Order: sequence, then C-alpha cells, then structure tokens
Amino acid sequence: MGETLASTLCGKPVNYNPGIWFNSAKFFNTEYQVYGEINPTLPDDQRTLYWQHPELKKSIRINYTDQAVIGFNLMGVRFRQAVCEKWITAKTDIESVLACLELALFDQEFSPNYAQHIREVFQSITGVSVIPRENRNYNRVFSFLKNHQTSSL
Repeated sequence: MGETLASTLCGKPVNYNPGIWFNSAKFFNTEYQVYGEINPTLPDDQRTLYWQHPELKKSIRINYTDQAVIGFNLMGVRFRQAVCEKWITAKTDIESVLACLELALFDQEFSPNYAQHIREVFQSITGVSVIPRENRNYNRVFSFLKNHQTSSL
C-alpha cells in the first residue's frame, strides 16, 4: 500500500495489487496462518481438505476447486508462505500440491511431518492415492521457488 501511495503522490500512479491474502500470528505457543481463500461457508464450487491431530492442537485445512488450490489455514503447524502463494498463484491442482506438500513444511527441524496424514485424509475422501514426490530438503524448496514453471512439481 505504501509503495502505491508514494508512487501516486510522486505523480506516477500505479494500480494497487494486494497479492494473495495472508495472515500469520502466534497465540501463546500456537502458530496460526492463513493464505488465500478460506471462506467460513464453502461455495458450491469449492471443497475443503481438513486434518486435525488426534491429541495436539494442530490442524491443516486446504480449500480447493476442481482446477486449483485456493487457500490454506494452519493451526499449530507452519508452512512456507512463498510456497503456498506460488501454488495459489499458479493455480496448482490439489493432487500436485499434496504430492509436494513437504516443500511447504516450515516447522523446526526434526518436528513431525504431517503431510502423509493429510494425503491419507484426501484418499479416504476421494479414493485417490497421492504418492509423495518430495522430502524436507531446503535445496529443493529454493529450487522450486526460483523456478517460474509449475510443471517442475
């Protein structure tokens, strides 16, 4: 907003592009993140994939349409904002996101990997088994973020 205002005030007006909606906060010891569209009531053309840890205060919600993932909501689990935004902007389909979900994991090293649990929930809902294609590897994350093509997923 500030850059748009400054440019306009200097006589070079530009359109304001807010980008992908995000919110990241920490309530005591609980991380909370939202990227993209997470509607309280799903429209008919959207679906949600929801996983909740059976004992801890951790959950992951991914909203998507037939064509693409549109939003992430995380409680007690951290994802990389840049990875989530790239998937949303590139209109990446849910199966491709789930196959590479490890790229988004941003929790501390050696913390549990909940990606497989999310894939299992997806399979129980849809009957589709998604095979993981990534592990928690920083070099692969940086390569993914530098690449402008989603075909490299």
